This record gives sequence, structure tokens and C-alpha cells, in this order.
Amino acid sequence: MMRIKYEERDGIAIIKLSRSEKLNAFDYDMWIEFKNSVKKASRTRGIIITGEGRAFSAGDDIYAMYRFKDYRDAKRFFDSAYQAFKSMIIYSGPVVAALNGFAVGGGGEIILLVDYVISVKDAWIWYPESRIGLFPPLLSTIGIHVLGLKTVKKLMYLLPRLSADECLKLGLIDEIVEDKDDLINKAIEAVKKLLKIPSSAYIYSKRVIARQYSDIVKYALEELSKATLDEGAKELMKQFIEKKS
Repeated sequence: MMRIKYEERDGIAIIKLSRSEKLNAFDYDMWIEFKNSVKKASRTRGIIITGEGRAFSAGDDIYAMYRFKDYRDAKRFFDSAYQAFKSMIIYSGPVVAALNGFAVGGGGEIILLVDYVISVKDAWIWYPESRIGLFPPLLSTIGIHVLGLKTVKKLMYLLPRLSADECLKLGLIDEIVEDKDDLINKAIEAVKKLLKIPSSAYIYSKRVIARQYSDIVKYALEELSKATLDEGAKELMKQFIEKKS
């Protein structure tokens, strides 16, 4: 089953997260498909990332993480996420996230890697990883530079659920669209606006950005791999799954 839908319009790739029965949560195969979709888009002028259904993405699949047997399983999973993140960082054109609905955990972290975020008005973002003994790896690294340390700690430990308007004020998103049906068209307009900048500006600036963040993000994902195997985290994931059953 394909978890990612891919199309191109006006030379712009639209990558749609399409595991809607799981609220577009990422398992290992979905991270691989996502990375391959970004790689496929290397010939395009820009990328739009959006979701299918009522969620942009619910982040990493808790059911998949609970099934990790050892560090090798966990590292394999998060290495696939790292490769997907890296493909976004080094892409040579503008990348726009079009939030069609809520973004939780890793879903809310993807937007930290893109160049512009456009959102429907009723979308919201939440980073609840600490409830299951984990932490958001991109928020705790890149997010500090975007939002500041105190704000990141508040989001990680006090767990506020942020409305689109609150995200706009914080700088997590850049634009709110009133009409949901107009989201992708507005995202295409945003890509075209960003394309007015010479491509060399993206190529070289993204090299610098990648140089700053690649190692620290990789380290954070290695620590997250260990955290998923912690007995306390395993128990909390089990409780979450049983509650949802």
C-alpha cells in the first residue's frame, strides 16, 4: 500500500502524506517513501508537502515504535527519518508545507525544515512526546533557533496545543488560508513567489544550513532511538495503545 501520493503541477511537486487511516503517522516504509518522493522531486522547481484527510501528520507511529525489539530496530527506523529530513534540507529549491489539518509530534517538526508554512485556519500543532517518555528531536535542536530555548521547553514539558493563530505569532507558520479548498493553490503561489529568488541562493544557503544541523539532528535521533527502548517509555506506549484499542 502506497503511503505517499505524488504529482506535479507547473513543475512543482506535490507530496501528499496518504496514510489517513493512521492520521498520516510515519512507519518505516512511509519514511522511505517520503525520502524517495523528495528525491524524485529533485528535477522540479519546488516542493509542496501536505496531508490527506483531517491530519497533516500525527508524527511517528507509536505502534511501530512500541514493536522495536532492540537498538538496531530503533536505529533503522530513525535512520530512515534522518535520511528523509536530510533530503528536504539539501533540496535545491523552495519547500512549502501546506497544513491541511493538525500536526502532532514529528508532523509538527517537519515544518521546521521547510522554507514556508501555509495553514488552514482550524489546524493546530502539538508536541506531546513527553507523555510517552520521549522527546521531539527536531524541536529540541532546530526549534531552539526558530523559537528560543524557553519556548521550546514550554512546548515540550507543558504541552500546550497551539492554534493556527498562535503558531503564526510564534513563527511556526507563515500564512493562514481561510478557504480549505484554496490551500494547494495558495501553496503553489507561495512556491512561485519564492522562485523569484535565484536558485543559487537556495543551493548555497541550504548547504550552510545542512552543515549546521545535520550532525545535531543525527545525534538527537540516536538519543531518541535509545529513549524508545526505555522501560518506562515502553510501558507508557503500551498504555497509549491499550487506551486506543
